[in-house]
Amino acid sequence: MVRLSRDGPECSLIISLENNRLQSVHTIRYACSYLKRKIELSSYRSGPRMVTRRKQDIMPTLTRDQVKSWNTANKNGFSFDVQYYLFHSEKTVQKKIDIGNKHFLVVKLTYRGDFKRVENDCGQGYNVPTFRHIPCVHFADYLDEGEVMVSHGLGYWHNLGEAVDKKSYSALQKLTADWTDEKCLETYAELTRTKVNQYA
Repeated sequence: MVRLSRDGPECSLIISLENNRLQSVHTIRYACSYLKRKIELSSYRSGPRMVTRRKQDIMPTLTRDQVKSWNTANKNGFSFDVQYYLFHSEKTVQKKIDIGNKHFLVVKLTYRGDFKRVENDCGQGYNVPTFRHIPCVHFADYLDEGEVMVSHGLGYWHNLGEAVDKKSYSALQKLTADWTDEKCLETYAELTRTKVNQYA
């Protein structure tokens, strides 16, 4: 049994292995967040309305065999991120690199949304989503405090190519072959020196 904690014991998450399946047990706070997702704002005037249960509201389940098969093509120490999949129903890969003094660099290969910059008649600029996805690598510095891992800052994003129409887990698996520990550390060091905006 693995116990993870977020923002104190009231936000604890327990992931247990039972009957060859991974099950996620939420506390009251997470259960409330889950229920709130069933209500969406249709518009400013009509206010909130109840919607039917959507696919993304249902927490997925998976077996050990599935996790093993999804890890077969990963290279350089990357592995399937089980916790992210349980919360977001999205397949990503990550790895941890020990950088000393109980600090770990968590490297995640994933996707983020693509936006285009437009201006209105008054010259005010704003971002409009294109509904496409940019493959990227995310770096985050974590401190191991025993029972919990604490992140320092929001991390750094680094795009790995042009936006694509559809997310592909196999494409992320191919990228793992390029990201050795040495390359991850060099890229992270460069980002910390040159990037002020962590979301850029």
